[in-house]
Amino acid sequence: MNPRNRFDSNPSVRIPNVVAAIENMKLDCRVIEAQSPEAEEVADWIETSFPVIGMQIDWGNVPKHNCKEWQDMDDLVSSFDHMVSSLPRSATVVITWSDGLCPSIEMQLSDAMKIAKEIFEASFDTWILCRSEAWCFEVHHEGTLCFGEASVGPLHSV
Repeated sequence: MNPRNRFDSNPSVRIPNVVAAIENMKLDCRVIEAQSPEAEEVADWIETSFPVIGMQIDWGNVPKHNCKEWQDMDDLVSSFDHMVSSLPRSATVVITWSDGLCPSIEMQLSDAMKIAKEIFEASFDTWILCRSEAWCFEVHHEGTLCFGEASVGPLHSV
């Protein structure tokens, strides 16, 4: 990466493969600017809806959750596809990453599924959340994919 772009929050700089996949597939999405009030609301929703330790959700304290270990990208994408099978594809999700300069992306779950590999490759840790349905996926760089439901909202089993 060009050193002058180190603090650039432009999606084409931060998540170029995600942007390219969205453009190539002509997917509908909305970019949420990094460090914007809306981006802060997304982070706040995660922290108030789930117990968090450091930068990770404390899944052991989430009553309705499911975690799977993954070994490589193909395993991660396959596990994600399996875990989303009971969720409404039309749900609006926000995808956000651990890099605070990364913008977030809002799109339908069905579209996120189409570019899951690019989404997961974009940063060490990834969250895909649906505030209206009150659930969240977390991909942790140490090899876990977890899904959980917030203490309020509709319930789904994954």
